[in-house]
Amino acid sequence: MKLFRLNTDYRIRPQNAKAADKHTSRRGLIAILSVLALMLAVISLSRCPGAVSRNASTAALTGLAISPASYNFGNTAVGQSSTSNVALTNNGSSNVIISSVSVTGSEFSASGVSAGTTLAPNQTATLIVTFAPTASGSATGSVSVASNSTNSPTIASLSGTGGSGGGSAQSSSAPLCGLADDGNGHMPSDWASFVPPSSVGGTYTDALGSVSGGSGCVVKRLTVGGDTSHYYSTHEPMNSNDTYIFIAGAGTCGNGGGWCVIDTNGKVIVNDAHIPAGGLLMWSANPATPNLFYYTKNNALMSATITGANALKTSLVHTFNQYSYITIPDETRISYDGSTIGLIGEHAGSGTVALDAFSYNLNTLAQSNVFTTQTGGSNGIAASGAGLCVITGAPTPLGSTDIGGCFHKVIMTTENALELELHPNLDTGMPLGCISAFNAGYSCKALIGSGGSLSLIVSGTTHSDTFLSLTGNQNMRVQLWDSSPNGTNANDPCYNNGGHSEMNEDTLAVNCVFTTIFTGGHLSTAGTGPSQPWFLIAYDDTSRPASPEWWTTSSNYVIPAHTSCSQLTSAGSALPGDCWFPYESEMILVRADSAGNESTLGGTPGKVYRLAWSRTRDDSSSFWGQQRAALSRDGRYVIFSSNMAYPSGNCSNPGDLACDDVYMIGPLF
Repeated sequence: MKLFRLNTDYRIRPQNAKAADKHTSRRGLIAILSVLALMLAVISLSRCPGAVSRNASTAALTGLAISPASYNFGNTAVGQSSTSNVALTNNGSSNVIISSVSVTGSEFSASGVSAGTTLAPNQTATLIVTFAPTASGSATGSVSVASNSTNSPTIASLSGTGGSGGGSAQSSSAPLCGLADDGNGHMPSDWASFVPPSSVGGTYTDALGSVSGGSGCVVKRLTVGGDTSHYYSTHEPMNSNDTYIFIAGAGTCGNGGGWCVIDTNGKVIVNDAHIPAGGLLMWSANPATPNLFYYTKNNALMSATITGANALKTSLVHTFNQYSYITIPDETRISYDGSTIGLIGEHAGSGTVALDAFSYNLNTLAQSNVFTTQTGGSNGIAASGAGLCVITGAPTPLGSTDIGGCFHKVIMTTENALELELHPNLDTGMPLGCISAFNAGYSCKALIGSGGSLSLIVSGTTHSDTFLSLTGNQNMRVQLWDSSPNGTNANDPCYNNGGHSEMNEDTLAVNCVFTTIFTGGHLSTAGTGPSQPWFLIAYDDTSRPASPEWWTTSSNYVIPAHTSCSQLTSAGSALPGDCWFPYESEMILVRADSAGNESTLGGTPGKVYRLAWSRTRDDSSSFWGQQRAALSRDGRYVIFSSNMAYPSGNCSNPGDLACDDVYMIGPLF
């Protein structure tokens, strides 16, 4: 075998060439023999696993990478704390064993990675670094990770400023734009005449934020053509460093109408012809790999890294031999800590086969919290058309939604378990609360426990998303009580049983964070927690038979004329069509520690900011016409879809994606 070519021309140029001649051949021979000896040593080591493993026990073959290598927490109020994730990645070819993590600077601390943690090649661990200033002024420090890596210790520098407030999403400061909520209805005076920028990258300043002397948010148009969407609020369209965005549709991505990647100016980076087929795409949350995303291919979990224009480097993450197919289920994203993906697997076999819903840890390469459906039996529900939660005619590829007729969508909890939204089915593993909901004609949400059994979280079709409490020790969910339980909002803790509430997923205790009974809306929490305290609410209309949110060519379209309708006294189709509701068509930023108003609309003053109107017509266009706004993981950007450029539905294909284009708000901090 020809391993490599040797250069044997070892020529010397002494001043006395003749004197050197007699030594030339001998020196050349010595040099050749030296290279051959080195070559044999390398080959010998490569064939001797024991030699490599003994060497790796004291020094990994390459270094441990830390990202970011320096981090500034910005301005954090004295007595409060800010946190940030720091990625530790083994870039070598042998295991890295961490022996200790230490911190300098009395106002900094680190957790999440303990002594003895072993990182396999390409594996990443997340270190949580906290800044808790005790006095005003600047502070500096570092976090140091000792290991058997050749570059040990691996060090990241830290800095921050203790003060009275902050200037980033990690602090309690207000966003740079938006209207501090006043509980009143604010109607866009130009609803009927507004025209957004006609070109990709064009911007406008939305008028909502400038009400009462506030600052309007700048909105950027990212696509043109009316046949493109960012997809959904609980899916994460923006990558971890806010540079790339997932979108889908023929209007921008290509004739195939599939997924593509654009930048924050709307430039297509990877078109749909170069995106691997395989259903839903999911960004990595690792700050060291912002251009990496995950997808599925048959029974394999794959990753792809964007390396340039229409250029991807793909890699196999894991093959699940026990399944014929796997899929990333609908409307989900990677876990809060970035370590875990929710998957659904179709059991190997033919005919009628069961499904598994489970968590898969990218660091430990292990499944957990596995719920397996049953291929026989019945829970006796009366719902029309309900069947077992199985795949018939297997093996057959899985889609992303309504998998097996029962799994509608999945939300990943901050404990890295799956919260399932289940449609009526006959599976005997359904909890009693789900069976009651099914019999009443509703879906339910259930959590997969460590043993694989399901426990009821809430019944009904409540929109929700999960987050970590601002204290960092409670696993929470925020929800819109639109029909729970079983078609009522009787358990809604907000005033007049209307609004958004938070639920502790361990105790099921609830508290109100924002009062309103506007029944259409979506939620996005992304990275909400101690280091990013905000979540996003996006309101839609209530499907009134006449309203401002129909196409202007529809007989149901009514120009908004007043804001006198109250959401606290009436709701639904009986409301007047010419009335503009408080919060209608708005995207609203709410701090997770807000408390809902007990006697009127809104939440805690200073913790609710109304960013912009989406200006979309969703009564005419149903699901795709809703803005479904999504918050970036760091809380700095909002991505939403809107058909505002086509108020009469006059795009080239109004039946596909409802004339949607994609827009961006931000940066907010």
